[in-house]
Amino acid sequence: MVPVDPVIDAASFSVDIGAQTVTRDGQRVALTATEWKLLEVLLRHRGATVSSRTLLCAVWGPAYTHEAHYVRIYLHRLRQKLERDPNHPRHLVTQARKGYRFVP
Repeated sequence: MVPVDPVIDAASFSVDIGAQTVTRDGQRVALTATEWKLLEVLLRHRGATVSSRTLLCAVWGPAYTHEAHYVRIYLHRLRQKLERDPNHPRHLVTQARKGYRFVP
């Protein structure tokens, strides 16, 4: 796991880990608790691919490791809120058959 800076700037948005806030184009973005947990796990592993199973366990708990659609649904929501072009994400990237990764 990569040490997380208190503030992480991506081209499209900025995340303040300590304050648990996200801003995009100077405006605060409201995230649900689940969206925040998912984003935080990806930020803590930035640059590395995180499997759906790992994300499910970290965000929803070990009983949910077979619910891969949860990750797809919530990643879609995060992309809609944070990416400039959600259909072609630059920061919340899918690695086919491997998982997901955050690219600053």
